[in-house]
Amino acid sequence: MTVLNVHHTNSFGSFMTGARIQDLLAAGTDENRECIGRVLFCHLLIEQMLYEILTYSCSASGVVLPPRQKMTFATKVSKCRTNTLMIDGEQRAILSAPLAEAILELNSLRNSLAHEYNFVPDSEIVHGILKSLNKAGVDFTDNLADSLEVAHSLGYDKLAMIEEATKHLFFELAFVLREAGGADLVG
Repeated sequence: MTVLNVHHTNSFGSFMTGARIQDLLAAGTDENRECIGRVLFCHLLIEQMLYEILTYSCSASGVVLPPRQKMTFATKVSKCRTNTLMIDGEQRAILSAPLAEAILELNSLRNSLAHEYNFVPDSEIVHGILKSLNKAGVDFTDNLADSLEVAHSLGYDKLAMIEEATKHLFFELAFVLREAGGADLVG
């Protein structure tokens, strides 16, 4: 029998020191597992879109971009802050500072799920990401980002809010790519 010694302190306090692997697997909640899957999938979609935009930006300027796997998510966001594209006759950063910060909030949520055993974000954390995206210019057509109460009244739980944030952010990034003359990933 394999014993996995774990000593981890998170918002739940000191946790499962000396627990067996079976105990750790059994203690995980379905909600935690579903959040991990949903957030990881959404995070990967956004990360891929950031890389697509960077690839286009770098190829246009003759810069060689490292392979996708060699750059962290935060590095891709940072490069999107410093790299520019020509959009509507104007050279501008791929990401505005507020949009970059909002995307990093999604990354922070992903990191919490990846590194805090059995972490389940509350709806306020998820809705905070929506509000940050909205303040950065990402449109939510049904006023989802106005308040958590509005989101709940529209039938959104935290997983649905994560999906909506991803969908709208993906389209925002895809429009940037298309406006700069890159691939049309929207239509």
